[in-house]
Amino acid sequence: MDSIWFEILVVILSVMLAIFLIVGIATGILIYKISKEAKRLIEQTTNVAEQAEKLATNFAKSAAPLAFVKFLFNLRKEKQK
Repeated sequence: MDSIWFEILVVILSVMLAIFLIVGIATGILIYKISKEAKRLIEQTTNVAEQAEKLATNFAKSAAPLAFVKFLFNLRKEKQK
C-alpha cells in the first residue's frame, strides 16, 4: 500500500520538476532576448549622444562667425538708414 503512494509521489514530483524546468528555461530565454535588445538599445543611444555632441560642437564653432556676420549686416543696415 505504501509503495503505491511513493510511486504517486514520485510521479507528482517528476511532473512538478518538469514544469519547473520548462518555466525556468523559457524565463532564461526571455531574459537573454531582453538583455540582447537592451544592449542594442544602449549602443544606439550612445551613438545618438555622440552625434548630438558632434552637432553641438560644430554649432558652437559656427555660431561665433555667424554672430559676427550678423553684426556686420546690422551695421550695414544702420548705415543705409
